[in-house]
Amino acid sequence: MNCKIVGYEFKHLEIELSPGEDFYGERGAFVYCDEGIDKQTEIIGTSISGVLLSKLSGESLLLVHYRNVSSSNRILVVAGSHANLLPLKLSGSDTLLIRRGAYVASSSRMEIDVNLSLKRIIAGMSLMMQRITGDGTIFIDGIGIPIIKELQSFECIEVDENHVIALENIHENQISAGWNLSNIFRGEGLSTIKITGPGKVHLSPLSIVNSPNTR
Repeated sequence: MNCKIVGYEFKHLEIELSPGEDFYGERGAFVYCDEGIDKQTEIIGTSISGVLLSKLSGESLLLVHYRNVSSSNRILVVAGSHANLLPLKLSGSDTLLIRRGAYVASSSRMEIDVNLSLKRIIAGMSLMMQRITGDGTIFIDGIGIPIIKELQSFECIEVDENHVIALENIHENQISAGWNLSNIFRGEGLSTIKITGPGKVHLSPLSIVNSPNTR
């Protein structure tokens, strides 16, 4: 399998699949594929809370499984709803939280947690983030060149959640609500969160919520 991010201002992902190889993508990410690539739709989650939460957030519950069933290499092209794609490699031991709806595609079948978490509600993250686990490379939707902040143990930053793309090896107990009355009076609203290391934070330079291309 050969994956290549193509484009300058608006990027897409070109995947060359060898015979028998598989690839996975969010239902709305498909652009085109060569003849000989089979497409099967799979359900991401089946829990009632996951269905309700995905409906509320406007996220698709469907994943497309692509397989090259031909005897030669074939091309598949997918793209996100924003201008950029961020590739992240995962192993079975990694923890990845991404913005809900930011999943575009992956080189293998990823487990996407669409369940409602009381802990995330308390942290102010209930409708914003979802957990991804698996082995392979995941491609995430983004705007512009991401700002990457590597946090050391006990290092803490305060961020606007509307700029968060992904959190690598950061667990839910490392995230807390950052807003208070002074935030509101300063016009920052209820969208700030505090993230404590260790781990890596990927931020968009532009607000994803206010982007006209947001799903």
